[in-house]
Amino acid sequence: MSRTNKCALAMIAGLALVASAGWAATSDSHTVTLNMNEVHDIAVTGGNLTLNMPTSATAGQPPASQVDSTAGLDYTVVESGVQVAKITIQMSVNDVPAGTSLTVGNDATGSEGTDAGDAVDLAIASGAVDFITSIGSVATGAGPTLTYTWDFDTVTSLDAADDQVVTI
Repeated sequence: MSRTNKCALAMIAGLALVASAGWAATSDSHTVTLNMNEVHDIAVTGGNLTLNMPTSATAGQPPASQVDSTAGLDYTVVESGVQVAKITIQMSVNDVPAGTSLTVGNDATGSEGTDAGDAVDLAIASGAVDFITSIGSVATGAGPTLTYTWDFDTVTSLDAADDQVVTI
């Protein structure tokens, strides 16, 4: 080994000794505790809706159904183990105009959960009704679309002055 190499090796060893002399240990650790919690957050998107009865109909036929699919549901769910969540819906007052029905459906699929079946007829539902079931841990992003359908079932019961506001 040449004298230059011996000097360089001695300097490196000396620097290592000086560097380690200032601390009692060369490494340390600590514990980080990560606590998980269940999360159940939901938001209705698209704002309030207004469905208007058509001002005309085909002669001899009831007015055409009115459909709106501009609202949606976004939700984040974190469940414990194999538990699953569900979304239920209900109307604050079952007070749709006489002779009409209001239904709401959704297009939940996959990890968003399972559509609980046919569209829910809010005019005859009593209390909360399962709407989306089998929801595991998920963040939907732009979640399922809500489709509201207002049907004019019994024309003889319709009253043009029977406007109603319902909260779902």
